[in-house]
Amino acid sequence: MKKYIAHLTSLTPYAQGRYHDLPKLEREQPEAYDKRTYLHRLHTSLGKVYIPPMAFKKCIEETASYLRMQIPGQGKATYTKNFKRGVLCNEPFLLDLTPEQTRLERIFTSLTPGKMNSPRGWRHFPVIDQWEGNLEITILDDIITEHVLRRHLEIGGQITGIGVWRPSSPNGGLWGKFKVLGMTGQEVEV
Repeated sequence: MKKYIAHLTSLTPYAQGRYHDLPKLEREQPEAYDKRTYLHRLHTSLGKVYIPPMAFKKCIEETASYLRMQIPGQGKATYTKNFKRGVLCNEPFLLDLTPEQTRLERIFTSLTPGKMNSPRGWRHFPVIDQWEGNLEITILDDIITEHVLRRHLEIGGQITGIGVWRPSSPNGGLWGKFKVLGMTGQEVEV
């Protein structure tokens, strides 16, 4: 088992769209409700914003599925199943940012997230213009080398992305892109 630390930085703004079920005020219109509660779309802990580790896990998995990079010496077998089963991102990607330090962005987009051709309207999202930090990745499958992991993470940061309105979202977007500045790894005892 290996543990890698990938130093990442944003290339484009990043927005979060966490589900919340705050009650509406009496006679509150949907757009007013959306604007009033936009900060509740953020993932926070102890007053700081974080990027959920599953955002990066899903980014890597989706990239592996798209690339279908073949495993040397195993015929037509690809890394897709190895990334799904053999990669863990358990620790939140902590940002030194409070919810109030994000900015509000109004976007004309799908009113039903994740569905193509759904009705469109105005939605409000908390946006982080720049971020940087370290992502901890645990590799349980020895077939995934540092080179293969880094390649998938680098390409994923460009074509898949994370968060709301990322390149791989159903409606295709421009946000959530990132790049890998560096990566270090070490063997870990089970």
